[in-house]
Amino acid sequence: MNTRESLAYELRKLVKKDTTNLAHLASMTGIPRVSLSSILNGRKYPSSAELRRLLEGLGAPAELVMELQDLHSEARHEVRGPAAAGTASAGDGGVIITGAQNVTVNPASGQGTQTTGAHAMYSREPLPQYGRPDPLPIQTPMDFIAALTAVHVWAGEPSYRRLENVSNGQLKRSTISDMLNGTKLPAFDRCTAFLRACGIANIDDWVFTWRRLKALDRPETTAWLPGTTG
Repeated sequence: MNTRESLAYELRKLVKKDTTNLAHLASMTGIPRVSLSSILNGRKYPSSAELRRLLEGLGAPAELVMELQDLHSEARHEVRGPAAAGTASAGDGGVIITGAQNVTVNPASGQGTQTTGAHAMYSREPLPQYGRPDPLPIQTPMDFIAALTAVHVWAGEPSYRRLENVSNGQLKRSTISDMLNGTKLPAFDRCTAFLRACGIANIDDWVFTWRRLKALDRPETTAWLPGTTG
């Protein structure tokens, strides 16, 4: 379930709890029934104004309003290419989803997309590569975990939900938490997926450092891994 579908699911739960119907909800919010149906079925991103009117009309509690607004913000950053079904409205500065591989997002504001294979990932601002944590001085697995935490800070502390979404299923929120709060060297595929999700463009130094630390636990491998000792 992607972020757009998660938002639609949470809104459907709220509608069911409120025991209202689409006609009444359309009357309260001023959102056409066709648009409401598309939003609740996950076919259309609501604009910020539509989401606000929906939550007000349904009497959502303050903590749920904050959670769904955060989910809505993350959903705007998610763009899929040919695998996407249907088209979602850009609404209030949102994202347009089409079946095309090349997607243009808010070109007037200078916000673009990065396209990889069948997927396009929306990036609000490209992260500057200067100032990123340097893994080469790392000496222990705990150092490595501390450096990954520093990467998270460098990336602007994106939510674990957002990192899960942009990793194309390679990460889960629970595994990110376990990794950053653990005491052992993280699994290779998890830490590399985390680094890429956080915007590290070149992970070669991190891969070298991971292999060097892993070799310390497997001394029989060091002769075959140049640079891991000394």
